[in-house]
Amino acid sequence: GDKDRTFGTGHYMVPGSFSVLFNGGLTRVPFEGAALGTIEDSYAAVINNPHGQGSFGLSNSVRGVYSGQNTANSASNAMEFIVMATEAGGVDFGNLVAGRGGRPQSVSHATRGVIAGGSDGSVMNQMDYITIASAGDATDFGNLSVARQDFPSQAMSSTVRSVFSGGYISATSNVLDYITVASAGNATDFGNLTAARNFGACVNSTTRGIHIAGSQSGTNNTMDYITIGTTGNATDFGDTTAQSSARCAFHSSTTAYIVNMSEQITMATAANATTTSSFTTPGDD
Repeated sequence: GDKDRTFGTGHYMVPGSFSVLFNGGLTRVPFEGAALGTIEDSYAAVINNPHGQGSFGLSNSVRGVYSGQNTANSASNAMEFIVMATEAGGVDFGNLVAGRGGRPQSVSHATRGVIAGGSDGSVMNQMDYITIASAGDATDFGNLSVARQDFPSQAMSSTVRSVFSGGYISATSNVLDYITVASAGNATDFGNLTAARNFGACVNSTTRGIHIAGSQSGTNNTMDYITIGTTGNATDFGDTTAQSSARCAFHSSTTAYIVNMSEQITMATAANATTTSSFTTPGDD
């Protein structure tokens, strides 16, 4: 049922068509076109049931890679992949350099995926990368500018740059730092969010990134935006209707479905979110 679909466990995107979430199985979530809102539960199986706190998901337009760990290991290094146009289940991809739980943040890119931060018992600054089209073990990418865990699921990315947003160290963080995805190296300071927070969700167009809500001392409804190609502090975008710490959101090139897909925004236009009935409201992790 809808209440069992923990959106936020991990997702990866096929531009212009659908996203896939995993939580013991794989579920298609169309967010554009005639199939909008027609959710296809458990169309394929994973090798191991994922562990929510360590989960990540990333993709190019063909293949999705996600954390393939069992529930007994909160800092697993296992990865699985699927070819999203098929009905086939998960296949072993390889291992991370460093196993992690603690809700890392991941980067989806045409060729390369990056997994940043999280926790292996201590808060991590390590970033690993993979070539999405080639199964194999991850390689060290570099370090975040500040170690963090409890991120939104996805980074804010253009075709060149990815920005990591917020998180938690010993308190909530307002840090924004960025990488050039094609060039391994340490993250660089980008600026600050308008308010420190962990969790929340991130969405982006090719030019603009938006951090949706999150948690500080309780959940909030603040949305911030950045221009991904230009460093600087975030700017207020507007507010969500409901306060939320949901870690995942789904978006096309123009529209983002947020707050457990019960609200939506047009990413090019700073404004408050509006409610939507396109989807039956799921749960989130």
